[in-house]
Amino acid sequence: MRTLCAAVLTFESIIVLLAIPVAIVVQGVAAPVGIATGGALMVACLFVAGSQKRTWGLTAGWVLQFIIIATGFVVPTMFFLGVAFAIMWFYAIRVGRQGDAIKAARQAQDSAT
Repeated sequence: MRTLCAAVLTFESIIVLLAIPVAIVVQGVAAPVGIATGGALMVACLFVAGSQKRTWGLTAGWVLQFIIIATGFVVPTMFFLGVAFAIMWFYAIRVGRQGDAIKAARQAQDSAT
């Protein structure tokens, strides 16, 4: 599960990076503000992706999902992209947990034999 979640956040950091020029050029955000805010959000995505083994990693990922959706107030396309990545985040957790359960069952079966 943690690997899937980290992958989603890593790809999401790329989307955040690509949204910086859009915010500056299309939406008229001041360049230093756009670069600092977008850069901080991108680094936060990568940091949380690397922190998925910690107990607070999933919670921090959900917080990032909501923050990225909220960036849609500056760059409207981010509403769509943020929701799309939040759905991917949800499925990464769901499918990852199912995969972890299958893996644990196989390990239990292998150790019993």
